[in-house]
Amino acid sequence: MTLDQIRAAAQNRRPNIAVITAPCKGYSGLLGKEKAKSKRYEALNRLAERGVFLTLEAWKDDPPEFILFENVKGITTRGGRFLRNIRKLLAHYGYRWHEEHYDCGELGGLAQHRKRFLGVGRLEKKVPAFLYNPPKKRVRAIGEVLEQMPLPEPDSTEVRVRVKA
Repeated sequence: MTLDQIRAAAQNRRPNIAVITAPCKGYSGLLGKEKAKSKRYEALNRLAERGVFLTLEAWKDDPPEFILFENVKGITTRGGRFLRNIRKLLAHYGYRWHEEHYDCGELGGLAQHRKRFLGVGRLEKKVPAFLYNPPKKRVRAIGEVLEQMPLPEPDSTEVRVRVKA
């Protein structure tokens, strides 16, 4: 993407918060170490750093107050060098960086545990106060979610198959 394309995607309005969710497969423990080191996945992994850079450059005259960077928790190990570069880049533009792992289930009261990485860049000149975490919620049982769904209509369970003769 070019800087103009990024600004156009934001309808030429400066965002207050930029959210970056770069490709994560190369950082995932589900991908073998050797395959993760391949040129293909290294190129995908570099998109994390590139996305942050383009975001910062697109609005360098009036940067967003926050840059949120979400990914798999494996980015802290397999993507350590990319995270170091992102930290340096954000610091150069005046951002304070904070990172942690969180559980989507506890954050949103969902019916599953899903551990993720979240990095937050806070532009200190615009937002001098700290950013606080929301309270954790109880991870619900799947039955609690399913019981809220409407039951199917009696005739909707029929499967009609038309066979050509």
